[in-house]
Amino acid sequence: MKKQSTLSALIGVAALLAGGTSAQAAPLVTVADTVDVFFNGLVAGRFQTNVFNSPNTEDDFLFILGPGVEMNVGRNSMANLRVMFREDFYFYNRFDSLNTQRANLYIDGSYANGPLSTEAGFSYVQTQQNTQNTLIPGNLATQANLVKRDLYNAYANGQYDFSQKYWMAGGFAWNRVEYTNNATFGDAYSNYDSYSVPVDFFYRVTPKWSIGPGFRYRYTDTQGTSTQPARHYSDYFFNLALTGEVLPKLNAKLNIGYQLRDGSGVSNDGRFAMDSTFSYNYSEKLTLLLDIGKDFGVGGQGTSIDEIGVGVGARYAITPYVSAQADFDYYNTEYQNQTGAGTNAGREDNTYIAGASVTWTPDPIISLSLGYSYFKNDSNRAGLTYDNNIVNLQAVIRY
Repeated sequence: MKKQSTLSALIGVAALLAGGTSAQAAPLVTVADTVDVFFNGLVAGRFQTNVFNSPNTEDDFLFILGPGVEMNVGRNSMANLRVMFREDFYFYNRFDSLNTQRANLYIDGSYANGPLSTEAGFSYVQTQQNTQNTLIPGNLATQANLVKRDLYNAYANGQYDFSQKYWMAGGFAWNRVEYTNNATFGDAYSNYDSYSVPVDFFYRVTPKWSIGPGFRYRYTDTQGTSTQPARHYSDYFFNLALTGEVLPKLNAKLNIGYQLRDGSGVSNDGRFAMDSTFSYNYSEKLTLLLDIGKDFGVGGQGTSIDEIGVGVGARYAITPYVSAQADFDYYNTEYQNQTGAGTNAGREDNTYIAGASVTWTPDPIISLSLGYSYFKNDSNRAGLTYDNNIVNLQAVIRY
């Protein structure tokens, strides 16, 4: 339930998830009994009432064709690797000047042996859409064009057991956002890189759940724009970490504490911070979900933001072949006062996202889904309030 930048990003993730539910499908090619190759693609149709996510609503129908390939290495071994590449072709009905193709690359792997377990991954996703974060007061270009971005993500996490009672978890993550059609919007957007290093030390209270101190350092480096200077932020998050099955059927992953942001006019700005995910297995068929988060971030122009997010959801297995899910997310985004923040200083947005979908998997090689999403952004800045209704029908094929 973490906020997706747009439904097109959600479509890309949904293709991976749907592929995962079809794990029993026979591979297209098998090499040496350890390498499986699949065709993994999608076909989707989407209708939205606000193509540009702006106060001036324009509706359109979008057709998406996404052929792809997937490779799994290391079946039934301690180490495994999964690679998936898909090229999505976008065809708009009314706004055919927006037709484009977007690449999606996902790589993830894991290794486990004795007290050590690790996982690592990389993704490269090209998007074309406007979001609450890319809207700029007074910039009319966002009402007639879509923002293109290349999103890079890499991570490596590990866990090591010192004894039956004590263990630790640590990792590294890198995220990069690159605006590839920045000139269309007067070079208003800030490319940025973010690097984070979290470390948690745990004590097993019971065999099922653990608690202990945690720390995360994050450095964010933003490039200058036509109106904003280059910025850098160092975030220090001191927290209490908890993970595992804390109550029967209730699983939690929680980091809660105090975070200090230093740099670019917000020096020594300390706030309460939280990153949490809860899931409750109410029954074999029904799972309830809750996410609560509060963290610093950066806006589309590189300025500092403070965001609170709450999400609730449910997944229900109606039959072995039919499942349904629903969720509701709320985000409050405050653009912090800082040197040179311009029109973003004091801006506050309240964003609401609600959605529901039904997925039918009649055969291991195909998954069909129908979903509806509602997006609303309510801002204290003129021209940044909008809503959008989206209906999405798609088929994911994996064989």
